[in-house]
Amino acid sequence: MVKPVLPPAYDLVVIAGERDAFDRACELARTRVEDGLLVWSERPDRLQLAVVLEPEAPLAESLKAHHVFVLAVGDALGGFTAPALPLALRWPDTVLVDGVALARIRCAWGDGAGGDPGWLVLGVEAAAREPAEPGRTPDRLTLEGAAGEPVPQARVVEQIARQFLLWMDRWQREGFAPIARAWNQRLEGAGRTATVMLGGIEAAGVVEGLDGEGRFRIGGRAIALAELAPEALA
Repeated sequence: MVKPVLPPAYDLVVIAGERDAFDRACELARTRVEDGLLVWSERPDRLQLAVVLEPEAPLAESLKAHHVFVLAVGDALGGFTAPALPLALRWPDTVLVDGVALARIRCAWGDGAGGDPGWLVLGVEAAAREPAEPGRTPDRLTLEGAAGEPVPQARVVEQIARQFLLWMDRWQREGFAPIARAWNQRLEGAGRTATVMLGGIEAAGVVEGLDGEGRFRIGGRAIALAELAPEALA
């Protein structure tokens, strides 16, 4: 399989077989935090990659990078899907194409000093190929199915890496407002009534979207990612 060519900000680690890229990135982050380490699982059936970050801010601020990563993954995958299929984001961690889940974002962090998480790992996984028996998973979409043809994984990894750098740079230059605005333009169910049940939190009401602090607003309630149980995002 062709290896991705990444911008200099990244250090690529390739793992083979069925090893989980997200779990491996977390293992590496616990032993040596290397900002920009990107772990990719070289397997033809699934897209799996994870990025290690070394945040220097409290957890609530650092977790805004999760929203940035979801946005970057959505933009990257949108470049490979059929133009007629609409792309949307489901809070907090899912990229949808034509209303069907295509990719899920994962997140984990450590316990650093002074309230900082010490390390942060952001990952994405998606099925790459159509199953042998189409229709068995109607609630899930594959990269091949969304594109209408096989998609070279190396190109997808490259685009996710580039889009993440672009959105991280914009966050640093302009603050979080442009991130929230772009998220809300793609947000599934924006302006409609919905119920959210995730990580021990249940909320219902009109979906308002992300605010300037990275909190998800629904029915007048603001939910921060840091409030969710960590296993809900892993």
